[in-house]
Order: sequence, then C-alpha cells, then structure tokens
Amino acid sequence: MAPSRATLAWAVLAAAAAVSVQQASAAISLRMPVIPWYSVLRGGYVDLITRQPVTTQMALANAGPVAPGNPGAFQAQTGLFNPAPRPTSRTIFPLTLPSLAFWEKCFKETDPLSALVTKCNYQDTFTTCTMLANMGYLPKGVQSFEAKMLTGSFALPTGCASASLGVSYDKLFRLTFNSPQVPVLAVISKDPIGSMVSYFGTGTTQGRVKHRLAHKVEFCYAPTISEITVTKTAIYSTGMQPGTAAWAFAKSVELPQPYANNRAVMFNGDSVDATWTLMAQKSGADVSYQGVVTGTISINNPTPAVITVNSIIDQVTGGPAATVVCPVGVPFTVPACSFATCQYTSYYPYAPPPGSYTTAAQVQFQVLGSAGYPSMAQGASVFNVGVIGAPGLAVSTATIPVGAAMISDPQAPQGQYMFSGPGQQSFATSVTCGGMQASGAMSNSAVMTASTGQQIMQSATIQKQCYDLSVTVVPRPAPFVGRWGWAVTKTGNPGTLRLKPNLKNAASADKPIGFGKLFSKDAGGSTTGDVIYTVTYTRNPPAGFTAGAPAFEASGEVIVQNPAPINARLQSVLVTIANPNGAPYTTEAVCPMLTIPASQRVSCAWRANPTFNPVGQSVRGIARYINLRNGEAGGQTTDFTSAPASISGGAGTGPQPDGDDEGDGTGRGRALLQTWGGAAHRTSVGLPDELAAEPAVATTLYDAEGNALVVPNSVVNGTGVIVSGSGLESGGAPVMAMAQGVPLELPPYLRRGGLYVNEAGPGAGAGAESLQGLQDECVDIADTFVTGDNAVEGQLISGTMPSGRICGTTTFTYTMRYGPYDDCQDRRSVNAATFQTVDTSTRGSSQSDVTIDLDTCANPAELKITPGPVSTTAQGGYTWQVSKRADVKELVIGQDATAVVTYTVDYKRVGNKAASAFAAEVTVENPTPYPIGLEGSTYTATTMCEGAAKTTSGAITCEGEAVPPQGSIKCKVSAAAPCVGHGAYTVVLTAAGGFSITSPPAPFVFDTKQLEAKASLGECADVRDSFELGEGRVGGAVVSGTRPNGRLCGSKTFTYGVRYGPFSDCAAKLMAVNTASLTPSSGAGSTSTTTSLPISVVGCDLYAPAKTADADCVKPPHWWSKCDLHGDDKCASGWALLPGGKGKGTLFFPKPNERSARNYTAMLLTPPHEVVLNEARSVYQEAAKQFVAAQLNFLSGARLPTMELQETFDALSSFLSTSSEGTTADEQTVGAIAAQADLLGAYNNGTLPGVFKAPPTCL
Repeated sequence: MAPSRATLAWAVLAAAAAVSVQQASAAISLRMPVIPWYSVLRGGYVDLITRQPVTTQMALANAGPVAPGNPGAFQAQTGLFNPAPRPTSRTIFPLTLPSLAFWEKCFKETDPLSALVTKCNYQDTFTTCTMLANMGYLPKGVQSFEAKMLTGSFALPTGCASASLGVSYDKLFRLTFNSPQVPVLAVISKDPIGSMVSYFGTGTTQGRVKHRLAHKVEFCYAPTISEITVTKTAIYSTGMQPGTAAWAFAKSVELPQPYANNRAVMFNGDSVDATWTLMAQKSGADVSYQGVVTGTISINNPTPAVITVNSIIDQVTGGPAATVVCPVGVPFTVPACSFATCQYTSYYPYAPPPGSYTTAAQVQFQVLGSAGYPSMAQGASVFNVGVIGAPGLAVSTATIPVGAAMISDPQAPQGQYMFSGPGQQSFATSVTCGGMQASGAMSNSAVMTASTGQQIMQSATIQKQCYDLSVTVVPRPAPFVGRWGWAVTKTGNPGTLRLKPNLKNAASADKPIGFGKLFSKDAGGSTTGDVIYTVTYTRNPPAGFTAGAPAFEASGEVIVQNPAPINARLQSVLVTIANPNGAPYTTEAVCPMLTIPASQRVSCAWRANPTFNPVGQSVRGIARYINLRNGEAGGQTTDFTSAPASISGGAGTGPQPDGDDEGDGTGRGRALLQTWGGAAHRTSVGLPDELAAEPAVATTLYDAEGNALVVPNSVVNGTGVIVSGSGLESGGAPVMAMAQGVPLELPPYLRRGGLYVNEAGPGAGAGAESLQGLQDECVDIADTFVTGDNAVEGQLISGTMPSGRICGTTTFTYTMRYGPYDDCQDRRSVNAATFQTVDTSTRGSSQSDVTIDLDTCANPAELKITPGPVSTTAQGGYTWQVSKRADVKELVIGQDATAVVTYTVDYKRVGNKAASAFAAEVTVENPTPYPIGLEGSTYTATTMCEGAAKTTSGAITCEGEAVPPQGSIKCKVSAAAPCVGHGAYTVVLTAAGGFSITSPPAPFVFDTKQLEAKASLGECADVRDSFELGEGRVGGAVVSGTRPNGRLCGSKTFTYGVRYGPFSDCAAKLMAVNTASLTPSSGAGSTSTTTSLPISVVGCDLYAPAKTADADCVKPPHWWSKCDLHGDDKCASGWALLPGGKGKGTLFFPKPNERSARNYTAMLLTPPHEVVLNEARSVYQEAAKQFVAAQLNFLSGARLPTMELQETFDALSSFLSTSSEGTTADEQTVGAIAAQADLLGAYNNGTLPGVFKAPPTCL
C-alpha cells in the first residue's frame, strides 16, 4: 500500500525537526530530502517539492495501475485492476513545507483564530503568492486573490464554480477571514512599507492576523478541484441465437431553448423542464434470448481544463472482450465542466455459471497543458448471472405478456411502461438549482425486460451548473442623524413703565445729571411698576420633517458580482438596516442597470431614511434575482444576501447632499447677502434646511460705534446663533437680524453686552414623537438680566424663572417689580431667556426690552443751532477714473466649444478740484435754566459735482461737553469738499440719552475764480487693455467692438466681445485675467482695474441619452473605436452603459493572474483576421472584436432577435471570460469559435440573411 500524504508529511516534519536540533548552525543551507508522491495527473511518482519524476524503491513497489491480464473464459474473480493511490485531501496540492529559514515560532494571540497561524515573517518589500511558490514556501501552482477592500464579501474563482470569502478589518488592526469552501494556505497583508506573510500550515477555512496600518491583503489558497471519474452500468441477459427476435431500446433527454447540448447553466432558484423519451424497437420472432452483457461508461470531467480521452479498455472478469462505442471515435475530448457517455457490449460464447461478476473500464486520458504526462481513471459495475437484472432492478418475466417488453424507469411518473411492439413514451421532470441540488451531472437509467428474458439498460444525462450572485454592501461613514429644533420666545407686559422720580434725593438745579435732565419743582413722589414675563421653550421636529424631509439618513453602495458565464437579470437591489426596537428598515438601491453581464458586476447606490438612529446598526445588501423557468422569467425570485456591515462613524449634522454645501462644514448653510462698508458681501451661517432656500429678510446690525456685528468663527450650526460681547472678533461674518423680517433694535447699552439672535423652527408635526435616537432631545436653560449702562434688574415677586434642564415644550411665567428711582435718568431692563442643547451645544435666545421713563424733567430738544458764515478754498486740475466689468462672473463651456463674453470699460474724466474745502462756525444756545450735556456732534454736507450729488460727513469741535443754562457755546466745522461745487451742510448734536438735534441747512458757494480751472493738468490720458498670460491664464479673440488703446481727452465707454475656447481638458483650472489701465498726461495719478473670469470646461464625462426606436440598428467594430461620444447618441449610450462606468477604458475580461489587460477600445483596434499568423490567437482576437461590437450595439438599442444569436453571444462571453489571448486550443475548438465570431460579424455589419430579422446598418 502506498503511504498517504499525511503520513509523508509527518515523516518530513519529524526528519526536519531532527535535523534542526542536530544541525542548527547549518539550517539555512540544509537541502530538503526527496519526498516521493504519486501524481495522478502525471501517472507516476514525483518529488513532493520540485514535482520532477523520481525513481525510488517505494515508486517501484507501488508503480500504480497495471495493465489488465488475460484470464481464461470463466476464471473466478479475485481482484480487479490494482487501484492507484489517491490523495487524502480534495485539493490537488500535497502538503508542502516552507524552508527552514521560516521555521521561527510566531507569537500567538489568546483567541483561537489568531492561534491558527503556524509561522509568519515580515519583509520590508512587497511579495506575492506566486513569489512564495517560486521560492518553495508554498506549493507550485498555488492560486491567489487580492481583495479590493479590507472589509467585504468576495467570490474566489475555483474552477467550474466559485467559493465565498468574507474579510473584516477592525479598529484594533485585526484582519479576520472566513473561507468555508476553500482552505487558505497563507495571508499576505501589506502596509505602505512592506509585507507580512502569515502561514496556516496545510490550510484553514478561517483565521485572524494582526497588522497595523494594513491597506491591502492577498490570500494564497489551493482551490478545491474534483477528480475526473469513471462510472459504469451493467446488465446481463441470455445469449441470442441466430434468427431469433430482438428488442432495441433507446433513452434520450432534451432541454428547451435557450439551453443547448443538454447543459443547463442556471442561478440558484432557477429551474428547467427536462423531457425524457423512452423508445422501444422489436425485430425478428419471439424465441429464447441469452448470453450478453451491456451498459454505459460515463466519463465525468468536473475540472476547468479540457481532457483528451486516448483509450478505453473494458473487461469482464474471466469473460469475453467488450466492444466500446462512443459518440465520436477515440481519441476525443471532454470539455471543461462536462461529461461524455459511451456504450459497451460483451458477448459470451455460451452461458456462464450462475454468480456475481464484475465488469471494469480503464480510461487513459491527457489533461490539456499537463506537459504530456498521461493520466488514468477506473470504474466498475457488478452484474448477476442466474437472476434477471441487477439488484434493485429485478423484474419477473411472469408479469410480462408473451411477445411484449416492459421498461422500468424509477424517475417516470408511472414507473413502468409496457410495449407490445415498437413505440415510445415521454415524460418531463423539473431540474432545479438550489437547496441540496448542487452542480453536476444528472443521469437517469431505465431497464427494458422482454418476455424472452432479454434485458437492456440505457441512460441519459444532463449537465447542471448552479451559481450564486456575490453581494457586498459598503455603507458610507458618518450618516446623518437629525435633531430636535428648539426655539424660545419671551415677552414682557407692559413693554413701557412710566414712573415718577423720588424728590427726596433729587440733585440740585445747577448740576448736570445723566442724560441732561433735571427734576422739575412740581415733581411728585416715587412709584414702582410690575412686569409679567412669559417664556416658552418649544421643541420642534427636525428641520423639514413636516414637509417630508428625513430625520435620519444613511447611504452607501451595493456591489453585485456575477460569476456565471450567463447574464443575470435582477428585479431589484434592496438594503435592510436592523432596527433594535422593531422590524428592519428596507429600501431599494438605484442601479445603472438591472441586467448584469456574464463575469461582470454592477454598483448600486442606496440612501436610507429610517425612523430610528442607524449608527451602529448592521446593514445588508440583497440582490433580488428573477428566476427563470425554461429560460423565461417567471413570477419567482431568489434573494442573494451580503454579509452584514456596520454603519459606523459619528453622526453628521446635516443630510447627505449630492455636492458640497456652503456653510461652516458641519451641515447645510445659507448664504446671506449683507451690506456693510458701502459694498455688498456674502457669508454663510448654519441654518436648518427649510431656511436654507429662503432669501435674506433683514438688514445688517451695527453697534453704536457704527461697526457691523460679526459672528465669530467658532459658532456652530443650529437653529440660532448667540453673539456675546467677548465674541465680537475680527475675521468673523456680519450677522443679520432674523425676527420675521423686522430688524432687532440695538440700544447703546447693549454694545458690550452682546446681541442675541433667535431663529424659530417649524411647528410640531404629527409623527415626530415616534422618531428614535434624535439628537438634542434636551436643553439646558437660563434667564439672565443685562446690567450696567442704565440697564437695571427688577425684583422677583412671583413665579419661577427658567433654569436647569428640560426635555419638552415648557412655559414659564414670572413677575418682576421695578422702582423707585431717585433721579430723572431714563432706564431699560433687558432680560434674555437662553438655551443650549445637550448634544450639539446649539444655542438660542429671546430677549424682552422694558423701557422705564421718568417724567416731569427738562427736554434737550429746546437746544437751538444757528449756522454762521462759510468760507471756501479750491485749487484746479483734472482727475481720471476707470472701471471695468464682464457680463458674466464665471464662464462654463462645453468641451471643444466656444463662448463670447462682453466687456464694458468706463473711462471718466472729472473736473475735481484738488484741495477744495469749506469752513464755518455754528452757535448752540440753551434757553432752559438747566445745563444740557452733549455726547456727540457731527456734520453732513451735500455737494453737486457735475450734476451728481455727493455726500460727506464727519465730526466737529465744540467748546465744551455741556451747554450752560440760558447760555451758548461755539462749534467749528472744517471739512473737505469732493469737488468745487455749490452745496449745503447741516449739524447734528446728540444729547445724553441718544436724543438728536439737527440744524437747518446752511449753503456754501465757491467764487468765480475758484470755479475756473487754473491749469489743464491731466486733461488727457493714455489708455490700454491687455490680457495676463502664464500658467493657467488664457486669452481670447476680440470678435466685436473696440478695445481701449490710445489717448483720450474726455470720458468714454468701450464695449467689446471676446471669444474663449475651444478647450479640451476638463480638469484644467483656467482663468482669463483682463486689465484696463490709464496714465494721465501729467504723469501722476495712473490707475488700472482688473477683471478675473474663472473658466470651467465640462462635458468630458460620458452620458447615456435615452434609447429611441431608431436606435435599433448596428455599427461595425471600426466605427465603435472612433465614434464621437459627444456628437452621437448611439455612441454615447453604448459606451456609457458598459458596467463599471469607465466607457472606452473598460477592461476586457481581466484575468486574476494576468500582469496586464487590454481595454475594450484596444480589442476593437486589433488587426484583421488574415494578417495574424497564429491561427488560435487570430481567432481569439476576431471573436473579442466582434463580441465587443455586438455588446455595444445591443446596449445602444439594437436587438439580438433570434435564439441562435443570443446563444452565440453567450457562448463567446463564456469563452472570452475563461480563456486568454495566448491560450492554445485544438483545431475543433478553433473552428467553432471562428464560426461564432463570423456570425456576430455578420450581425455587426448588417449582412445577416432576412430570416434572422436582424437590425439594419445605421444610416
């Protein structure tokens, strides 16, 4: 008996261990001993490591199968052919040990999965499974698979089918794999620097390795390959005498279209009806019948390689020679993943003694690509002499009428059929993929028994291949989680209190107090007033919820891989998310196409809006396949489900948009149009969705110093913003009032206390309370008073002020008492209710302003302002100004297109007299017996300059800070005028308390000499217009109008058009920079203005226009390689619908072990058939070219009208997906592929006969 591979492996391990102990210093140079192992493929013993033939005592003692002997006619059977030793594992690779240099002990983690690693090694270079096999660390011919992602489900190619592989990589840098069908020999994980190789001995179906910062992983495995087998049937009947009657029996099976050659390629869940036919023939007279053994020999090839059968030897132990008849003569080929059946007959010269006999068949074959080494397989069957039929099929002739025959078929509905003469009977069975019905050959045998004792067995076989779709779901990180919107409103009633001052502590009449008011002599006693405050905190549904906007949103993609050689049609692609408190959430993904071509994949985008928080929940992808019944779509579907993936990452604060939203980076924002500093500006403040589309509704807020309030950059997105006094920093964005379009009032005493702006959310909507896991469920609340600068705080006399934390809509009511006060100064009470959400720290507030007026005091409005004489000064000369604008701010043009932009340049000469000014003195009188204090004094002047009014303003200087009782002070005005022109000015005084007094307008004029220009300095100017050139800068061609160039001696406007383009690069960042300049003749005052125009080129991406009826036409291969994607709809739709979205760059059936692969365009450009010398390569290239053109014609709207065309397309798809350009093939295979390529070529060129009803050539 030959030793098993396990025995050999343990022997090698023991020998290697002994050597390592005795010769540790020489371990590196140790050479592995020759380990003989019987190879079925090579038909002899080879070295376990080198795979080279060896001759040893063991090989001689176990030389494999021997030729059959030549025993006598009735020699008793003692044994059959010596059986060949077979591998103990289903893998075609034996146990192979790495060299001793890798026998260091690896660290094993405590968990059992990582403990499966038998040895490991880190290298600072990148390695592959093939390199390890070449160095002897892995078996020769080991297969490899590099996962595209570190987490997901993948399909491993394993010959005639595929196996599943699941991979995950967690935050602890642990990579876990599960390969239930194929053992993994080694895992190569790769980081940016090198590779770590982890060995798993003879292979494992699961394991774990740890590798920090890994970004790629390659799996080395030995694919499970079934062995080539031979099976037999045998039936004995008594011999036939010359001239006697004889029955003939045939059994056949047929599959409906589109299945051919009794081969059903289906997905799990599909089914097809197989029609079985039993046919009986009778000849001659009814006499005794004896002495013959008949049966079938089935050769099953479940491997991905073609085998050639060279000989079939069939022998009955001690019996006569057998005649073997096959469908074609020997030698013949058995295609990959297929089978062949032969018939044999053995005649005895006379009846043998009763007993059990064995008939055996030995098949010699050669595997394509096995370097000529022969292989052999055996099969045997037992038959009985003296008993009619084999065990389990015995039939008594007593039940069969004389001259009749009965056919027994265990698969038939009736089980048995009686024939009195020639005839046939058919029945159908259903062949289904799924459950326990896996891929493989399906054979059925029937036995005919005649009344004479004659017995014949016949079989029919169909080949079934079943496939699963591979589904992977990839969720995007940081899904959107909505949040409750909070708003607060606060009111005070009444809004104004009128109190009388307390006379006991009133100031003396000659002392200016506060705002310039004093008590009158008839003032009464002090009073107090009460204000009732109402504060309501409202919790609202997420932004846009009442209008249908989602409260939660997760998204990602589902990748569906079709490993089969046929197309897969999907009904839909679904995504389910686990719900911890109820039924899972299910949504449908959006796919570019629902028919997945053979051996290709499709990526579908999904977006889910559950009513619960999806973060941390598992998500699965489901490809719902439409099952076929007899090749036609029925009402049944089969779901192929992915491995679960987790929706991870922090929750986002805004919905997932298709593009980038303008805002602060944390969610949606709104661009606010504001005006400050005399110019329009644009900024963004984070807002809810329903406000993002609304226009700006209020003006900019300014403080008392005239500066725009700004929102600091640290403010987060939310339903409102709070600008505190310390947050009014430079570099922020000016904020707008948002109180229903009414600007908020900004009293001076709030200048340092800050401004609170609140944006109310939508009203409560039905169904909002059912949402689970929203952010900002609770808020922390407070109620505070602003103090200082005449802002006062009242005394709480009833109710409760807001404080603490609330988790729902709540209203607070409380009463504050104000007074008494001992002076005449007016006061205000500013009270703000605020909140801050617990989760996102979003803030909001609402304030109530109560005005407290103290009556019976003097009024600053009695001040009288009298303007005095005005003096003017001026100096002559001209000034020039230039401005330029384009009719667009940004230019977007199509690829290879042009566009015209209109520019307008204004040159303006102004008779502006430099150093023109005026000066005046005004008198301020106080007729009251009380001093009145002043807080500010300014002037405003309006001057007419060339027919246009220009306004200037500034401060003036007064003699003191207060106007004495029944006295006056002088204020001086000294200001520059924008030009020498007539005008008028006014003076504005601001008394304490913010009360303003304005003087009547006072005119000023310039005399005749001042109005005359003393010099013509700068009367003319040289003007130019030019483009800036350089990297990323482009110029244009003037197509209309005139550009400025030359000398001007007066104002003038130029308008001209510039054509830009064409441009072909959509990725380029282009800018047209155009400058208009002028230089006055005086040489001083040169100026210029520049217009920058960003240019974006679009249209480089493929588009797929809708198919129309006139798209049912075809184009030849050379047209598809050069057609215009942007100018021809058929060209665009055909290339755009190729799976993967890469258009003309789509790879053409990439193979796992190929170093490089051609794309579709390259295959269309291959030379004509007759130019290539190598016939096999020429046929492959022609088949590829015609297949690509046919696929593009079909995707662009052309029909494949007949089953013959569709089968040809599917056959070439299967061939091209499993064969390479350099693959050798026999003459028969080359001829078949060439015929199929010619048929598709006639289809692509529109030359098929009319019987095909094929689409014509496009006009």
